[in-house]
Amino acid sequence: DGTCKPCPGDSVNDVGFFESCLCPMGYTGPGDSDCTICGAGDYKSTTGNAACSPCEAGTAHAVAGRTTACEGCLADSYALAQATECTACAETFHADAGSTQASDCQCNAGYTVVGAACAACGGGSYKVASGNGACTECNAGDFLDA
Repeated sequence: DGTCKPCPGDSVNDVGFFESCLCPMGYTGPGDSDCTICGAGDYKSTTGNAACSPCEAGTAHAVAGRTTACEGCLADSYALAQATECTACAETFHADAGSTQASDCQCNAGYTVVGAACAACGGGSYKVASGNGACTECNAGDFLDA
């Protein structure tokens, strides 16, 4: 009809023509209709009508509309792809920062796996590094200096 119309909803336009409406950072959609905010676990760092990107494994965020990449998980936690929060390893387990799966949680030094948990090495045994390996027994005639 020859008249200019504003962009709908949350879409934006730098030119002034309806045909060039775009979704802002943190939003997705076709631009010529309402844009939808990216959900928690997703982000979009550019203006345009592209889809939101999921958080990569080892990263997470819980806020909708994020415009920058998701934040890395701290040590002793992990996150699967598109996570809204990092999951803490169980007590006596350790994982490096940015870990991506539950199996990255390993027993701390001085502990070994027993079932689905870590248990302290028994008397006369030790383990100097984290991991799910067995404790090492002291040799006969040796003792463990506590």
